[in-house]
Amino acid sequence: MRTTFDDVVDFFNAYLDSDFEGNLAVASKSDNEVQSCKEVSSQFFYSGDGVAMSVGFGRPTGWPEEKIDELAQQAQVVRRPLLLVIEYCNAEWGPVFAGYIGGDRPRTAASYGALLYVAFVREELRIIATFREDFGAVSPPIHWIQSQGVQVAGLGDPVAVRALEPPVKRAVHLQDWERLRDSAS
Repeated sequence: MRTTFDDVVDFFNAYLDSDFEGNLAVASKSDNEVQSCKEVSSQFFYSGDGVAMSVGFGRPTGWPEEKIDELAQQAQVVRRPLLLVIEYCNAEWGPVFAGYIGGDRPRTAASYGALLYVAFVREELRIIATFREDFGAVSPPIHWIQSQGVQVAGLGDPVAVRALEPPVKRAVHLQDWERLRDSAS
């Protein structure tokens, strides 16, 4: 099966749709619906060989309906935008795709929210690692701290870049995005 860059972008967007549905469920749905969303989103992640990954949404089970209703009235969940995708060639994983995504709230959606690495696992695209911004480091470039997943090293130079939407909330994110956008030219 031949995978195109469009397929990779579609994979990231399908995951972000699932993540959005999960965040909506956390803010307004029953425990069973939250669990169902977690199961769907978990299918996008690689877990195995001593690597455990989990979705980024959830809440304690057993909340009273009144508390869920209160959360639903206060929650401001947005679908995280896919900002940029970069393809690398890695000796261990083959093609590795870095997806820069925005935050999941109105105040963070136009900024970097996370960095996800996707690769083929048993011929299926899977998220193999997640990173969050290292706010203690001087930027740009933006520095990232691994949150979960496999160690991804030796990426080398970008093979291809797809710039989708610039992060406009923080100037340092836009500068980094522009640098990355032009990195495979």
